Amino acid sequence: MSPLPDVKVKESPAIPVKQEPPVIPVKQEETPQRITILSELDSYILERQKEQPASLEEAVSRIEVQDARPRHRMEMPDSLQKYFWNAEKNPSGRFIPRWVLKDKRAIDNALIKGWLFFNRSYFPDAPRYLFTANGGIEIGDTILAFMPVKQALAIRYAPAKLSQERLRGQMTQVKPDYVLMSGNKHAEHVYQPELGPEASETSEEKVPGVLTADRDF
Repeated sequence: MSPLPDVKVKESPAIPVKQEPPVIPVKQEETPQRITILSELDSYILERQKEQPASLEEAVSRIEVQDARPRHRMEMPDSLQKYFWNAEKNPSGRFIPRWVLKDKRAIDNALIKGWLFFNRSYFPDAPRYLFTANGGIEIGDTILAFMPVKQALAIRYAPAKLSQERLRGQMTQVKPDYVLMSGNKHAEHVYQPELGPEASETSEEKVPGVLTADRDF
């Protein structure tokens, strides 16, 4: 047999291999972070404990324990008094509080008038233990709301102002010292009584030979 001729195999060009970037392992913390979920009551107890003395020595050295509870059930706690206006105790307060009944109609009526619910977004430095699960401060069936002093006083005095305006509208000045309680002094049912002889002697008009009390002699 004749030998096979030499066959040269043509080599194909090398295909470049795409290299992936090395994966850097994430370093795990040595101590995993713990998340503790507390109930509303447990959270309240935890916050109240922050008000206690820091050590036993401080607790023993306390001479007098003051009762910080409000005198009335609906009175503001002492920690909130600094926010609210009071003519005698805190005239520089910026807001006036109001307890709103936790009823849909009562809440809607308060919000329409401009009252706002007291919450930590407005007062972040207020004690946390005062707030309930809905984010407000509640006592019984009421929830705390507030309003700036100017608007709240305008609402408070609006009925008295309206009553005074109606009263002035029914008054007619007839003489400097005489007022008729009627908007129309010429009406048929309105009359001005004339002073009789006895009344004229004690009137403010100068009567010859008669001395009137409270006059300079």
